[in-house]
Amino acid sequence: MKSNRIDSSFHNEKANSYIEFESLTSNANESDLDAFKEEYTYNNASQNSLINNSQLVILSAKNQDRLKEYAERIYKFVKETKDISIEEIAYTLQISRHPMEERIAFIVDSVKQLEILLFNYINNNNNKINELVFMGGIKKSREVNPAIIKQALLIKDLPILGSSWVNGGDIDWHVLHANQCPSLVSIPGYPFEKKRHWLPTSDIRPKEKKFSDLENNNYYFNYNEPYLRDHVTFGEQVLLGVTHCSLAIESARVLFKNAKNIHINNFMLVEPIVVRQNEKIEIRIDINEVDSTYQFSSKYRSNANDNYKEAANGEFSFLGEEKREMFDLKHFIDTSEISYNSQDIYNNKKPDVYGDSLWTVKEAYVRNQEVVGKLEISNAINEDGHDYHIHPALLDGAMVSRFALLEDTKEPEPFIPFMIKKINTFNELSSDCYCHVKPIKSNDEMWEADLTLFDSNGTVLVELQGFVCKRVRVNVSDEVSDVREINRSYPSYRESDLLLNIKRYILDKISNITKNPLDLTKCNKNFMDLGTTSIALVDLSKNLASELDITLYPTIFFEYPSINDLATYFATEYPEKFIKLISISDEVSNDMSSTQQVIEKAPKTNIQNSVLPSHVEKEEYSEQDEPIAIIGLSGIMPQSDNLDEFWGYLEAGENLVTEIPSDRWDWREYYRGLTNNDGKTNIIWGGFMNAVDKFDAKFFGISPREARLMDPQQRLTLQLV
Repeated sequence: MKSNRIDSSFHNEKANSYIEFESLTSNANESDLDAFKEEYTYNNASQNSLINNSQLVILSAKNQDRLKEYAERIYKFVKETKDISIEEIAYTLQISRHPMEERIAFIVDSVKQLEILLFNYINNNNNKINELVFMGGIKKSREVNPAIIKQALLIKDLPILGSSWVNGGDIDWHVLHANQCPSLVSIPGYPFEKKRHWLPTSDIRPKEKKFSDLENNNYYFNYNEPYLRDHVTFGEQVLLGVTHCSLAIESARVLFKNAKNIHINNFMLVEPIVVRQNEKIEIRIDINEVDSTYQFSSKYRSNANDNYKEAANGEFSFLGEEKREMFDLKHFIDTSEISYNSQDIYNNKKPDVYGDSLWTVKEAYVRNQEVVGKLEISNAINEDGHDYHIHPALLDGAMVSRFALLEDTKEPEPFIPFMIKKINTFNELSSDCYCHVKPIKSNDEMWEADLTLFDSNGTVLVELQGFVCKRVRVNVSDEVSDVREINRSYPSYRESDLLLNIKRYILDKISNITKNPLDLTKCNKNFMDLGTTSIALVDLSKNLASELDITLYPTIFFEYPSINDLATYFATEYPEKFIKLISISDEVSNDMSSTQQVIEKAPKTNIQNSVLPSHVEKEEYSEQDEPIAIIGLSGIMPQSDNLDEFWGYLEAGENLVTEIPSDRWDWREYYRGLTNNDGKTNIIWGGFMNAVDKFDAKFFGISPREARLMDPQQRLTLQLV
């Protein structure tokens, strides 16, 4: 209508072959047609009396972010739209918009003035925002006197009305326009926040072969025994994390009797075992064969009626004898720069954690930022009834030796064992031995070192490669300065497409873990502050390693503890991998949604030829890389009131095809059987939904008569949407 033209139908190029145009008195191009067109003609005359009057333009949103984006929409609209008055804009926003928490109001005389004030607000030009602009919100508002609002409406006091409204006042805008109402016009709607919601995922695991014939596979620890009593973390008795490593080796020695050397890859501590007063902890090692590898899980419970919980896991490997270089113990000690005794280590460097029976480090020597420790198990631990091929107290002592490198009296926040990348065992550990600590890397979130245990001659007995401890975050605050958040929301620089898309890729992964949409303002936050857990990061590292086809350890999230740090690392080390994985757009604008979902290509659907009737042409499947966002799922299926029921039937292999229900119609009245009655049919089967005739018309504001005339599909759509 705008161009005063009616376009022809796109079906008019080819004549319908079923119409015999030759027999008609006139052909298709000579048909007569009478058409009547009616169009609303805008009349601006009613607005003349309001011209040059000040107007109150109001905007509101759920939060400041939405409010600013709403202002941007209105700004673009008033800048690009002609033939619209400020009276119409103000009236439409007052009457046809629902007020929300965050609010702003402008007193303006013209569309141009509104454009200027909106521009200043959007660009944070606070020095140019004057007394004609009011900002506020319901949550931080003061109480508004209704009498003041009533009086302001009568005298059209716009400053009072604007101030009252942004502070939560309830205003009847019709009173303001009682004498003459402008027209409602089409104005941009609310900028809804594009949040994603996650469906729970099922745990799909590979087929496993479980070994249930292990003897002496369960181990017990009592609250009062020295091994537990003398290790206290945050006021709780906690089992040494490396205990799971030693117990796994014991179980493997029972199961794999012919293995000369037992090694462990990717030993991961999942959950600390806290032993409370009078408790007795039972630990069980489960070993499963998965895809030709032997994986183990250390599980525990404190009550025989409780379910087991996983505390640690890893993977066994069996290697032949490898020659190890002898360690020159005497040379290291003779050339050491400084030495410490047990008191220095346990009282000064690591206070209030270890009791006397676990003071395994007797001496420590430091040279070139490396440590050699002399380890010895106490009599109390030796006589506690637990026998180990590789005693965990010695493994823990090797870790504690690292604290000889600390200059301060203690670390600002404690570090606890997180993982060991590889454990090589070559011989049994005696009750006294030595260890060598070689730091690999460290930052505020983690430290990593290689630990080697050897006898007094320097013969290597055990290697712990990539022993990683992570920081325990105490008094973590999620509060971040509003100023910092705002500054990060509007970056003054332009990042490369690759780096920006890697950040979005990681944000998407973290969002899926936390079930909380994140944006680019969170890229400087620590992963742990975003709501993740160590267990979740372990799973994420496996997922990233699989998608990128690289070797990746969970420690990556502590080496590079924020999205910015990790994205920079990925962009530097694996640019080609991410270019293949992520579709990089030619132009990335700063106001794009920061949580763009990474869409994987959908697999081709394999449709069997027998499914399609013979007269239906088979269409070639063209694979497309179009973005799809699933923002919700709802549906009613045959015999299923919701998708959960439908999925349950599918899992059970139920046939949902039934005879036509009697509440639809009596199929017997229309059954043709073997007769030739054209008015009847042999179709008596189908998929039928329950209660398809039920509809809450009152809820949707629809009259009963209209509801009865509605297509059932339309009623179902209303209910589902």
